[in-house]
Amino acid sequence: MTFQIDRGTTRFQVPIHLNGSDYDDTEMVQAARNTLHQTFVELAAQTRHWRLSARELQSLSGMSLRAKK
Repeated sequence: MTFQIDRGTTRFQVPIHLNGSDYDDTEMVQAARNTLHQTFVELAAQTRHWRLSARELQSLSGMSLRAKK
């Protein structure tokens, strides 16, 4: 099962792999949603300290690290 995530200009898909013989169709959706939720809970915990302050974001937006043509 694949979930599509749309948030503003960001769009991506998250495939969830489950054994189809373990669940009927209704259970598969519930199990996949649970797995997706748990994945995002774990991701949030791992990235908790990655938040940038407004000043850091402003500083980054002013940098130009791309090579000039």
